[in-house]
Formats: sequence, C-alpha cells, structure tokens
Amino acid sequence: MIGGGTPPESPTNVLKRRYAVGEIDREEYLQKLKDLWDRGARTSRRVLVVVGAALVIALLAVAAEGLEFGGLQAYEGYLQNVEPFTERRSDCENALTVLATVVSRPRPGKAMIDTDLKAVTPEFRDPTVLVPGATWFDFSEEHDELVLDGPAQKLRVGDRIELILRRGCTTTTLYDRYHVLEDEELVDVWRVTARGRFQ
Repeated sequence: MIGGGTPPESPTNVLKRRYAVGEIDREEYLQKLKDLWDRGARTSRRVLVVVGAALVIALLAVAAEGLEFGGLQAYEGYLQNVEPFTERRSDCENALTVLATVVSRPRPGKAMIDTDLKAVTPEFRDPTVLVPGATWFDFSEEHDELVLDGPAQKLRVGDRIELILRRGCTTTTLYDRYHVLEDEELVDVWRVTARGRFQ
C-alpha cells in the first residue's frame, strides 16, 4: 500500500481531459467511455461483494488493537495478458518507470546501467529503454547491459534514463518510495508503507 499523496485520477476523468485537450477525437472518446461502462457492468455484481467484504475488513482493523486501517489496494491484473498489445494498450497507458544511471561505456555500442536483477524484474520480457536507439541486452546481478545505436551512442557515464517495466508489481516492491511526476515536474513522493514488513 502507498501512503499519502494525491489519489489517482479516475479513468472517466482521464478520458474527459484527453478529449478536452484534443488528444483523442469524439469517436474514440465515446468508444472508450462505452468500454469503461461495459467493463463496469460486467463487474458490478463482483464489486458489490468486494465492497461488502472490504467494509467488514476495515471495521475489524479499526476495532483491533495494534492495527490501523490505511486503505485498500486493487488492480485490474487481467489486463496484463490481453492480446493483441494494441488492445491492451488502449485500456492502459504506462504510468510507471524506473530511473537508471549509465555507469560504464565499456565499448562503442554498449552501455552498463546501475539497475540489476534486484532492481528490475525480468518477468514478461525485457524492459523498454526510453532512449531512441537504445535496446535492452541482458540482466545480471550487479548491472544491466544496453545495446546502443544512432543517437543513443551519445549516452555518457552519469546520464539518467528511464525504463518501462514489463511487470510493475514485482519491481515496485523493491523500492521505498514513488516519485510522482506531472508534466515532467516532481509533484509528490509516495512512501511505500508496506516495505520491510516481511521480517
């Protein structure tokens, strides 16, 4: 569970905002809105059961000595395996990256970064490197290796780059906090309150 910070924007409000600024046209807006409503209708009975159970859990936590109810966490995990990718992407936009630093340029066309198997999980394929011309090459226990082509060959030691993960849940558990950006500006830091609880 993440403590503090601003609650995420609802999917409906995201769609309204994207439509208002012209990012999507009316036809796409209406189709996506219909998709949201259809999904809501399919899950409404399940939601009623879950909400009832959540209320019971919250009341028990509040009444129990030594426990504090801090909220609920949920996600639509079934979307991670929707094929084709374009359909999955239409439901979800990427909102999570890991920031890495170039620590070595051992030879032309190669770069080593400071993430490793303990910082980025290898499940569901390699991460995407958000640098034009840079592609993932290999994981190791101490660092990760990139192949560089074109403009990516200008990367230098100390440069910071972002990685899109293929599996967020088994990577985010490795970090103490999320740095929340909006329009490239840091707007909040969310502490991962469950860190260190498996001791």
